[in-house]
Amino acid sequence: MKIGLIAMGGIRVVNPELRQLGLTLPGFVERGEIIASLPSLGLLTVAAHTPAENVVSYKEVDDLPEELPEFDLVAISSLAARIYDAYELADRFRHRGALVVMGGLHVSVLPDEAAKHCDAVVIGNAEKVWGNCCGMLNQGGWGRGMWGMPTEYFARRIECRHFICWPIAITTG
Repeated sequence: MKIGLIAMGGIRVVNPELRQLGLTLPGFVERGEIIASLPSLGLLTVAAHTPAENVVSYKEVDDLPEELPEFDLVAISSLAARIYDAYELADRFRHRGALVVMGGLHVSVLPDEAAKHCDAVVIGNAEKVWGNCCGMLNQGGWGRGMWGMPTEYFARRIECRHFICWPIAITTG
């Protein structure tokens, strides 16, 4: 099975109008370019957990050709800053006949939103469920759904003495 792991970098200033208006946050654009040049540790971890009989290809979204590569299964990980680009890409891959799995922090927080654009959603860390996902597909079985941690984990609010606190999610990506 050919599997494509597609990373959607999270910090981008791509709006030319904002740049023309003088968006010059000191260091922001430069820092964004540096962060965008780093690979997705979450997807590299997924690659390491992929059963050996599969062919895995890791791609940064900005390096994809206009004519999308052929994959049987595509896993897309995205932060909120590029989630609409991720949904559009997922729709394009599905239109070509690939099965699409989405994950990442934004998808974990809003899995029902993501489910409109993919065949399965991974909530939380993928390494616990990824091998089973690949195994089901290799055996001809595939169930649309959501795998991973309970979504309540990401929506939990903690009442503190003087503040309303939200938990911080720490991921490998």
